[in-house]
Amino acid sequence: MMKIRVCLALAALVLVAMPAFAQQAAMTPKPAGELKNLESGFPAQMITTATDDQGKWVLGFEGTYTNEGLTGLKNGKDFWSSMPQVSYGILPNLEVFARWPIIFGQAEFPGNGDTTLALRGRINDETDVIPSFGLQVAGRIPTGAENTDCDGTITAIATKSFGDLRLSVNAGLTTIGNNVTASNSHTDSYVIGADYPVMSNVLLVSDFVTNQDPFTGERNNLFEVGVRSTVTEVDIVSAGVGIGIGHNGGVRNDVPAWTATVGYQRLL
Repeated sequence: MMKIRVCLALAALVLVAMPAFAQQAAMTPKPAGELKNLESGFPAQMITTATDDQGKWVLGFEGTYTNEGLTGLKNGKDFWSSMPQVSYGILPNLEVFARWPIIFGQAEFPGNGDTTLALRGRINDETDVIPSFGLQVAGRIPTGAENTDCDGTITAIATKSFGDLRLSVNAGLTTIGNNVTASNSHTDSYVIGADYPVMSNVLLVSDFVTNQDPFTGERNNLFEVGVRSTVTEVDIVSAGVGIGIGHNGGVRNDVPAWTATVGYQRLL
């Protein structure tokens, strides 16, 4: 209970403090393009068709606390995960990135996770009528504990602006690899979300995530909301919370009771 209170207090402190950071940095030129380059975990799972500028490196670190509530196999356990990440704009509309998850606490499979390598590109720029479309192709290399061989994910992305408001839709398909305990050879996931600049350097982000559980075939649903802010010309911070929808304490599923995420990115 003490852990939960501390985590809630930290998440609330970051969310409350961000507008103050934004006002303090209001006179500094901001990397507006990078602020709108939404990547999974900074601060939600929604991704957009925006990419890193060509020739630019971005270092990132994302940390997430997950509370499983009373979910059956996990028996009310909670855990932390950290996600160092590095990305690079190799072409004007194409970026490559790598990330390395580390999981600790009372997780089912604690330790270092599998390395993910991915390419994300924008196919076209949006017009007044047509959204911009993009594609992300990712491969998970079995470098971590309890790996399940190589997995691959392909995600289609669509982003459309309506004034300052942007809507994005993601549709992904993931292979499961050599996991003998899973009942399916693949899973699907869908994300629909929006972002809106509440200040010149603060972006409000919200999304709804649904994916298929590889063990039961049931849908796991999560609602997320967060903020993303540039605090200097090269520093971006983010924070968000998620609430599991359909969380069931009697059967195995991957729906958390709630999550809290903080992130930091440095433009090089």
